[in-house]
Amino acid sequence: ETTTTTTAAAAANNKVIELKGPILVIGAGWCGERLCISSPDVFVATSRSQIKVDQLKERGVVNAIHLDLKDESTWSNVPTNLTGAVLTFALATEDFPALQKFWEVHLANIHVICYSTTSVYGMEVRTDDTPTCGSVVDEKSPLTGVGVSGKSMSDCIEAEEFALQKGACILHLSGICGDVEDGRSPAFIMKHMTNSLRNINYIHITDIIQITSLFVSDGRGSGHRVCVSSGAYTVGDICAVLGLEGGDVPPANPPPSKDLLPNKLIANDFLRSMLPKGYTFTPPLPGLLSIHSTL
Repeated sequence: ETTTTTTAAAAANNKVIELKGPILVIGAGWCGERLCISSPDVFVATSRSQIKVDQLKERGVVNAIHLDLKDESTWSNVPTNLTGAVLTFALATEDFPALQKFWEVHLANIHVICYSTTSVYGMEVRTDDTPTCGSVVDEKSPLTGVGVSGKSMSDCIEAEEFALQKGACILHLSGICGDVEDGRSPAFIMKHMTNSLRNINYIHITDIIQITSLFVSDGRGSGHRVCVSSGAYTVGDICAVLGLEGGDVPPANPPPSKDLLPNKLIANDFLRSMLPKGYTFTPPLPGLLSIHSTL
C-alpha cells in the first residue's frame, strides 16, 4: 500500500488529502496523465497500447500498465490491492460486457470515479422548442440523451446508470481548461467565438485533480452525479482579460441570437457542499471573474 498527500489548490483550504494507493486510472489522456503525475506513487495509469505505456513512462508517469478491458489477458497487469479507480473515458453500452465483468473482478468494493460531460443534461425549453439562453443546469435537470453536437447520449447515460448502481460517483466536467503551456487556455478558442455575450462553463485541470483526489480518497459523492464547474464566464470578459480589442472581440448579439445557444449555466452548489470550507477554484485565466460561481 502506498500513501501520499496532495495539497488543495486554494491556500484558504488548509486541507491535505491523504491518498492511499494503488488507485487505477483507466484512460491516460490529457486529464488522466496529469492526474497520475500529480501523485505518481499512488496513481497507476493504463493504456490499451503498450507503446503509449512506454511513452507515458518517458513523460514522468512512474506507474503505467497495459490494460484493455476487452482483452482479459491484460487484466493480470492490474494491482490486486486497489483502493480506488478513476475512469476517464466516456462510458458506453458497447463496452458493457467487458466493463461489467472487469468491475466485478477489480472494481467491486472500492471507490470509483467516472468522468462524464455536462452535455447529458438538458435545458429549459421555450414553447418554440428553443432552449432558453442562460438556462441553469444542475444534478436535478433532465438527462436529455442528446449532446451539444446533436449526438445521442443515451448509451452513455445507460452505462453511467450501471456505474451509479455500483456506487460510483459520476463527475460531469464542464469545459476543461489549463494554462497556456498546456494548450488548454481559453485564449486558443476566442477566434472561434461569434458572440461576446456567450458564456462558457469552465473547470481548471488543477481543480479536476483536487476534486478527483478528494472524492476517490473517501468515497464522497458515491452513487451520485456531480456537476463540476468553477462557474460561467462570458466571451466578452475573457477577451477583456486577454487584452483583445477591436475586430478581435466578437460583437454582442442579444437574444434570440442563435449563436448564444446552447448557453447553459452549470450550477455547482452540490459540488461546493462536498468541498472543504473556503475552497477557491482556479480561474481559467488569472483575474477572470465568473458571472456565476454558484447558482
